[in-house]
Amino acid sequence: MYCNKCGYQIKTGDLYCSNCGNKVGVDENNMNFVEVNNNTSNVNNDLDETKKANTLCTISLLLSFGAGIPLGIVSVMIPFLKALISSVAGLCPLAGFVLMIYVRVKYPDNTYGKVVMWVHIVFAIIFVVSIILLYIACYLACNNTNMSGCG
Repeated sequence: MYCNKCGYQIKTGDLYCSNCGNKVGVDENNMNFVEVNNNTSNVNNDLDETKKANTLCTISLLLSFGAGIPLGIVSVMIPFLKALISSVAGLCPLAGFVLMIYVRVKYPDNTYGKVVMWVHIVFAIIFVVSIILLYIACYLACNNTNMSGCG
């Protein structure tokens, strides 16, 4: 018989898997070894949950940082939809951020979700600092006495 947890072959008479330590017992009706704790469904369920979380994280990153390029190309190719496409492109980063929050709440132990969260935080900080620096640059340029025409 093989261990359902690690797949290692269990010797007849062993109460524990010699590879991973998983406890096994004896089925008294058939006198066969059976695993006491069936962990295979939990392992498969954990893998499915990890795949779902990783997929949502990838979609979050694509919405936040990759949606603008294809939407920009489409808006150039179809000029009469430019306003609509610009609105959608403006909402994509927000949707990506909200999706990242959903992943962090639903799958709090997912490592990829934690990395995506930090990517969003770093880019949000860079965005805010850039806006502040742009505002300061405009203020200094308009207060320069040599410049005319700055409201």
